[in-house]
Parts: sequence; C-alpha cells; structure tokens
Amino acid sequence: MCLKRKKTFCGMALLFAGAAFQANAAGSADVRYEAVARGFIEKFLMAHPETATGLGDHRYDSLTSDYSAKGEQTDRKLYQDTLAALEAVPVAELSPDDAVDSAILQNQLHANLFDIEVMHVSQREPLYYNPSQGIYLLLARDYAPLKQRLEAVRARLLAFPAIVAAAKANLKNPPRVFTETAIAQNKGAIALVQEELDEYLKREPAMRARLAQARKMAAAALKDYGH
Repeated sequence: MCLKRKKTFCGMALLFAGAAFQANAAGSADVRYEAVARGFIEKFLMAHPETATGLGDHRYDSLTSDYSAKGEQTDRKLYQDTLAALEAVPVAELSPDDAVDSAILQNQLHANLFDIEVMHVSQREPLYYNPSQGIYLLLARDYAPLKQRLEAVRARLLAFPAIVAAAKANLKNPPRVFTETAIAQNKGAIALVQEELDEYLKREPAMRARLAQARKMAAAALKDYGH
C-alpha cells in the first residue's frame, strides 16, 4: 500500500531492489554508496513486511510493521542515519547512475522525515493504520501454495488488535474528512476478513478452523476501530 511514504517507500524500494547497483561500479565512492543503499533497503523491508510482500520479497510474510510510537522512532532513526551516511559519500566521485540514485534516495528520506516530524501522519491519518492491504497482498498473487499464504494471513490477522491499539494511542484529533475516509475503508477491511476470505478457504477447507479465531479477533478489532 503506497498510502504514506513512511510505511511503504514503494517507488524507492522498486528502484533499488531492481535495476540499481550496477556490477561495473568500481569506484570506492560507488561501493560506499551502494553498501549504504543496500543496507537501508534491507532494514526498511525487514521493518515493513507488507511492503516487502508487495515487492515480491516473501521472507517476512507472517510479520507486520510496528505502528507504535517506538516503531516510528525506529524508522526516524533509520532515515536520519541513512541520510548521514549518504551525505558522507562525495557526490563528485559517484558514477552518474549512482549520483542520481543517491539524490533520489536522499529526497525520499527527507520526505519521509517530513511526514513524521512536520505532517505527523501517525497522529492525523486514521487510514494509515488500515492493515487490510497486508492481507490482500498475500492472497492476490499465487507466489506460493495457498495453504502457505493462508498461514501468513493468519499471522497477520493476529496482529490486527495491536495495530488498532497503536492507532488509538497515537491518533490525536484527526481531521474529519480523514476519519470519514478511514471509516469507509475500514468497512472494506471488515468485509475482507469476514467474507472475502471464504473464497480462499473453500479451496483449502482444512484451514478454515485454523483461521477462525484469528478472523474473529481481527474483525472485532476493526469494528472497535470504527465502521
């Protein structure tokens, strides 16, 4: 879900997970830059499993992002530390490709910090806490046997109460239009958990009982959040 830069970084992750890091970049500055960028992407995807799933990295499919205030501060430090490391690499010594990529990455990091420090997205945007996209991404693509994907769905559903708890702790008088939009989206999330999952469970009926409690807990948390 590319709703907010803080949790997704979709464009940048695609850039660096795909065509970046040219094998022929031999300069020491390029090596330093690429080590920083690779390290950042790895840490970012580990911290934001839903984004990793969306990009086809399925190492963290059973995990969810940390939406707590502590999680946000961890993100903030990652962005700040990465910026400092990038700024320490002499731009003039980078290859043209890496110089452009470094500038793009730095701009995105500044934008993410702006969301945290100025826009206070975690305090103003209820939709930021809608976890349903992390479920949808597991179901929409046949990248693994359905049973395996449903196990990951179960694990993420069990995290819904903690995500809702984080939302309640962090949100501070969000704008009405943001709240109304989030309520509308939340209805779709509830439908996904209570109804749409049935279509997949028909194909793996043995998983129905295994997911029952997780679905119940997730739906209750979403309804408590607002519908």
